[in-house]
Amino acid sequence: MNKTDTETGSSGETIAGLPSSAPPTPPPPLWDPAADMPIWTWSQLEDALSELAASRQQHDMIENLVSATRKQARYLPSGHILKEILCIAWVIADESFKGGREEGPSMT
Repeated sequence: MNKTDTETGSSGETIAGLPSSAPPTPPPPLWDPAADMPIWTWSQLEDALSELAASRQQHDMIENLVSATRKQARYLPSGHILKEILCIAWVIADESFKGGREEGPSMT
């Protein structure tokens, strides 16, 4: 009997009405010894940065900064993304960071 059911697509979305032909894909392993670096998720990155935040203001910036980096990740080389992540960590952990724009004379 050919049962029509919901099936999960390659990016994890549910596709209704397709025949269930393959078992669900298991999540990727968190550690792949053959990889050069550990595998982590964007949520894990946000959690790690939250622990580094030097102030409430810096903590509040994390979600937007990681989201912007995640959106760019598919278009940029991995080395560039690594630099972006390191820069975010530097700003988040910097105790002297004041944030916002300084009020001063206009440059125009």
